[in-house]
Amino acid sequence: MKLGIKFLAILIVCLLFSAVMFSINDLVEQRQTLATQVNQEMAEQYVSEQTALAPFALIPIIQNCAPPIIPSANVATCTERTRWVSVPASEATWGNDLQVDDTTLKRGIYHSMLFQNHMTYQAQYDFNLINLSENEHIAWEKAQWVWLLSDQRGLNQAPNIDINGQKQAMQLVLQAHPRIEGAYYAAPIANPTDKPVKMGLQAAFSGTSQLNILPLAATQIHMQSPWSHPKFSGSNLPQSRQVQDSGFKANWNSAFMNESNQQYLQQCLSSAACKLSLNNASEWQTASLSIFNPINVYTLSDRAIKYALLFVLMVFGTFGLFEVLKDLRVHPVQYGLVGAALAVFYLLLLSLSEHLGFTLAYVIAASACVTLIGCYVAAVLHSWLRASVLSALLISLYGVLYFLLHTSEWTLILGSGMVFVALAVIMLLTRKLDWYGLEQRHVYRMPSGSESDSV
Repeated sequence: MKLGIKFLAILIVCLLFSAVMFSINDLVEQRQTLATQVNQEMAEQYVSEQTALAPFALIPIIQNCAPPIIPSANVATCTERTRWVSVPASEATWGNDLQVDDTTLKRGIYHSMLFQNHMTYQAQYDFNLINLSENEHIAWEKAQWVWLLSDQRGLNQAPNIDINGQKQAMQLVLQAHPRIEGAYYAAPIANPTDKPVKMGLQAAFSGTSQLNILPLAATQIHMQSPWSHPKFSGSNLPQSRQVQDSGFKANWNSAFMNESNQQYLQQCLSSAACKLSLNNASEWQTASLSIFNPINVYTLSDRAIKYALLFVLMVFGTFGLFEVLKDLRVHPVQYGLVGAALAVFYLLLLSLSEHLGFTLAYVIAASACVTLIGCYVAAVLHSWLRASVLSALLISLYGVLYFLLHTSEWTLILGSGMVFVALAVIMLLTRKLDWYGLEQRHVYRMPSGSESDSV
């Protein structure tokens, strides 16, 4: 076979391999989309991601009506109005102890990450800071402690509130409030004394995917969990964090975040056109934690596919070296069969990882493909020793690929280093090769007894 024709045939094999890999990549995306849809359905049926607002004191202030100007006329000079205010907390601490579970929510082969958060909030309030005009008074019988949680289905039990050492359970309020959208938890505020009020709140709630915390006034946020793969997000990242194999600890203490949320809360309470809602994400400053599985089989499979062309080029390059250095002949069909075996690795990896986990699936798929290619190449190259060389190359490539998939910081340097080593080996082995004489080599001539040999 002519050298140019063979190169063209191998190029066609590489193009077909690339087309197959594009199809497998589309399959990975489809499976990932399906997994996302199933997780969303489980969240809708069980509990979704959670957003929690710091508890606050909701105080109604009534504007008194002046007596009528003409005593005999029963006409007031004003209409009684109510305005709502919130007293900023001082010395507030918000503790969060999270437990992450990836086995509770399950549908078929799909799992959803579920977290349990044990929340403790402590703060101090001074109601003497409320400014009243001469014709205003506080309606303490309507004053409430209020706590908002985006998905109340995640609460294991009603939150408990502690006021100056007196504990009581907060009640779920379903009827609409003029300043709050949707349901919320509330407890009455007794007529306070002149001394500051110490308030504590304990709650345990679950959620999926993400936890968003909205602090108010001067609040320090503490979060800890045995989960060792946190992803911090939101508009404010933690001031300090410790991430170890045993878990993580994080702390937030942002004056900007606290004051921004306190101002928005007061502005919304002061406006009749505004209703307090946790769905207005653009209005709140958040401290967020995403709960996800770092070993995402679809993400890792997608990243592995990006190295597929490099794999096939290195294997085909090894075939070519055996051809030109050992006077062997490898037919383009045999190139194609080896390329098909390399492509099947990614299909096995995807299908097995959905059931067995990525690491075990990777070992099984790589072992199966190395064994298959090694046994086949031993016959093609007429030597188990040559097949062992190619099998060792494949084992090394799969080992390096697994390392690359789990260490994103070293991906570029290791990938480029691997390409450099491969190029250096090819240049070293072919440095004395007469490329112009390849057409005269037996490997590219017609077999003996053919019509060209008889000429």
